[in-house]
Formats: sequence, C-alpha cells, structure tokens
Amino acid sequence: MASWKKVIVSGSAADLLNVTASAGISAATIKDVTSFTAAGDIDIGAHGFRVESLTADGLTSGRVVFAGSSGILSDDSDFTFATDTLTVTKIGAFEAAGAIDFSDENMTNVDIDSGTIDGTDVTVGSGKTLDVSAGTLTLANDQISGDAITGGTIGSITISQLGGALDVNNENITNVDINSGTIDGTTIGVSSHNTIKGTTIDATTDFTIDGLVITADDITNDAALEIQTAAGDITLDPGGNNVLPGSDSADSLGASGTAWAKLWVDDIDLNAQGSISIGGTGRIDLDADDDTSIRASADDVIAFEAGGVEIAQITATSISGSSISTGSFSDLKAIGAGAAVAASSASLVSFRNNANSQYGYLATADTQAVTTGLVGYNTSTGNLTISSVIDGGSF
Repeated sequence: MASWKKVIVSGSAADLLNVTASAGISAATIKDVTSFTAAGDIDIGAHGFRVESLTADGLTSGRVVFAGSSGILSDDSDFTFATDTLTVTKIGAFEAAGAIDFSDENMTNVDIDSGTIDGTDVTVGSGKTLDVSAGTLTLANDQISGDAITGGTIGSITISQLGGALDVNNENITNVDINSGTIDGTTIGVSSHNTIKGTTIDATTDFTIDGLVITADDITNDAALEIQTAAGDITLDPGGNNVLPGSDSADSLGASGTAWAKLWVDDIDLNAQGSISIGGTGRIDLDADDDTSIRASADDVIAFEAGGVEIAQITATSISGSSISTGSFSDLKAIGAGAAVAASSASLVSFRNNANSQYGYLATADTQAVTTGLVGYNTSTGNLTISSVIDGGSF
C-alpha cells in the first residue's frame, strides 16, 4: 500500500478521513475541529487535557465523580449530590475544620468519646437512658429538683437543707445522726426500741419509759427503781437544799437487811419524834480516831469507852466503873429545892448550895449515927448505904 510522506491541506472545509500515520503525528496543531471520533482508547501521555465541558457517557447524573481504579472516573449510588445536598451512605473518620449544622436532623448510633456539649439542651427521649454509671455526673449546687427523682436507690447523698416536710412512707431510716431540731407529734420506739442518748430530753407532758414516768416534778415507777453508775458518784443537789420523803415519817433510808455502809452527816435532828436504833453491839464513836465511844458491849449493857479503854457500864440494875475509874468531884450540886431532911432518918448526906440552902439528901436505913463514911450500894438490899468503917473493902 502506498503512503504519502506529507499531506498539506488548506482551506476551511478540508476533511481528513481514515488518516493513518505509521510513525504518529507530531508537532501538529489541530484547530477548529468540530467532530472527533476515535476508534479506540486515546492516550495523550504525560500531558494535560483541558476542555471547558466534558461529558462521560459512563457516568450517572446526580452522582459525585471520583477517581476509581487506575484513575478511571467513576460514580456510585451511595455518593450523590443534588442542588445543595451531598448524600453519602457512609463517612469514614474525618476531622471537621469548622462548625457542623445538622439542621435538626437525627444522629443515630453515635459514640462520642471526647469533646464538650455546651450551649444547647441535651434531651433523653422517652424510654431511653442516660448512662453515666462508668463516670461521674457533676451538677452545680441547687441544679436538680427533688420532684424529678422517683424510685431507685441513692447509695450516698448529702442534703444540707430540706425545703419542706419529708415523708419516708413508713420505711426505716438507719444510722441517723440528728444533731439539732425537734422530734414532736409522734411516738419514739413504738415497734422496737434501743437507746436514746442526749444532753437534754424535753417533754412538755409526761415522759414514759416502760413503767417509769417522768414529769416536770415527779418520777414514778410501777415497780422498784434502781439507779446505778458504772463509775463515779450520784450527787443530789436540790435548789431547796433538802432531800425529802413523800410525807412526814413516811419513808425509810435503807431497809432491814439492806443497810447503808456509812452515813456522813454534820448533824442529826430527830425533831422531837422517832428514835435512833443501833441494834446488836453497835457503837457511837465520839472522836477522830474512833477510840472514845458509847456502845452496847452486850445485850442490855451500855459501855462508855475513852482512849480505847472501857471506863463505865450501865445495865438495867447497876451503874459500875472499871478499875481505872478514879478521881473526885469538887462539887456535887442539885438544882432546885429538894426535900427536907426527915427527922426519922439516921445517917444522911445532904445537898446544899453555897448559902447552905438544902436541895436534897441521901439517907441511910441504919439508925446508927454516922459522922464519917462512904456512900455505897448494898447488893443485898438494893439501897445506898453509908459505911462507918473505911477499910478498903467492899460494900
């Protein structure tokens, strides 16, 4: 087949049809081409291809063109654009360089791992849950209303002040520490009770503990009442300075078989009634070292002790002294006028004052005149006698 080495075409309407160049067309400028049909792929090499408008018959209207395999322009039904809306079925990880306005549209299956939600309300839909169990829900003071809490369990909470009455609906409140305020209008311990401790328990009427009733002025009990202290003393300090029985001579301090160990008092006044009963072989000590006393050394015997030594005894029938009962009286006087000396009396001892006025006398049954003698007790007759013989013996 013959070929032309060079073809020169001039004129505005020249046509080249079925032109084949075995060595290619180089350094050529094709202008004013109105129609160009290629029988196969056209490769323009490493050069740019510039057109004002390009129509690709393999693309679909409305879809966004992207470079596919080997740079082929492609599109997909999951990636479209219409008017001002870009629709993508899936978006991989990305970083937004500006604010995103979702125009009140829903966001589903969202996992927000960081950042901040502020400047808008967060609403949890009906039947949905705001789960912060793995983190912390931080609220400002006074930011949550009690009316918005219903049901559930609060493990730990601090309430600084209640704005109204609290109704616990007959449920238990345990481990409560009440440091102030008032509990009134109700019964404490109606079903069960333990211990009530306080510095002041103020009852406007009666305060009842089991059978013990405490009023403003009285303490009464339906059985015996016992007051004990683990340590220390019980001190009674009435404002009137008197601890009184229920009425005059109505009550006893102690009982038979249950006596107080020791009574420390400054004064005992029987007020002209009653008596002091020591019983047994009790004693009344009169000095600091308890060796001078009046005691009952035996039944129906009163013993007088001084310095630990018994010096005298009084029985139902006698008054006697000990071996150390010595000494004398400088004067023995009777107060008030006594009987005159009987004319029939024999020996006698009379009692007179300094003016020689007689106040009384001791007379003997002996008719013998006695001018010198001792007065003694005659154990056989039971009379006082005057002995006329001083021999150091006994009467």
